[in-house]
Amino acid sequence: MASTRYAQQAQAAADRLSPGKERRLENSELRATFGVSRITAAQRAEIVRALEQAGLEVISGATTQPLIVRNPAAQDTRAAVAKDRPWFKRRRTWAIAAILFFVLVAALPSDPDSPDENASRSAGDTARQTTPTTTTETTPTPAGPTRAEIGDMVDDDHYAEAIAAAALLGNDEESWIARRIANRLARRTMFALSSRDQSRARFLLTKAEDYPSTSMSRKASSAYRLAQARASSRAAAHRAEAARIAQAKAAREEAERAAEAVPDVPDVSAPDASGPSSTNWCGKRDGDGDGIYCEGE
Repeated sequence: MASTRYAQQAQAAADRLSPGKERRLENSELRATFGVSRITAAQRAEIVRALEQAGLEVISGATTQPLIVRNPAAQDTRAAVAKDRPWFKRRRTWAIAAILFFVLVAALPSDPDSPDENASRSAGDTARQTTPTTTTETTPTPAGPTRAEIGDMVDDDHYAEAIAAAALLGNDEESWIARRIANRLARRTMFALSSRDQSRARFLLTKAEDYPSTSMSRKASSAYRLAQARASSRAAAHRAEAARIAQAKAAREEAERAAEAVPDVPDVSAPDASGPSSTNWCGKRDGDGDGIYCEGE
């Protein structure tokens, strides 16, 4: 049995993959889907078991990327949609009701002695003898799903069921509903970008590749590329700022180490700036050194 750690994410991935469709999962998408920072061999094996437990078929990539899975669920989605309809909208219900009606009418007893019965029998025999007639029995055909009902499926994100239901109405309706799904995915992508959830936006754009390109989907793709460019610019600016701070710190530390390496200079007293002073021949100190002090004695 698959680990319950990834069971919920694997089931969500299986629900998002349309029946009969394949999905190519790179390691980056696996990390975003299953909330891990690194795909190891053990984690990859556990994710593969969880996806198989959720009903997906692992085609390749069980040990190396990319991981390719396929949803082998119910090939005939039209039958699944018909099964989910109310009983009174199913073709089989009306067909069975029509058969039972004709069986009951045929089984009703008739009075051979009734004048009306004899007259009708004679008229019928005469009609058969004169002109052969062909009667065509028709059974009521229940109405298929309406545009409003299919639109509700799209709004509830049941895209595969909506496509199958639209196919019952014709190619034009199927093309219309596919474009509506593409526009809804584009709106959801724009909302994810406004919430700065680029991982979710990338997932929705990948899912939109299964549907026709519209002006709204192209606008969402351009907005996603612009958001990626802005994020790259911000990341580059952050890296540059971090490098500048690191360089400033290294320069400051180098200056501190250089200052610590300079030896201490001894304290030298400043000379007396009051003028020359020396001891004269008489042993007394002469302020100006001209010897007059001794002579005056």
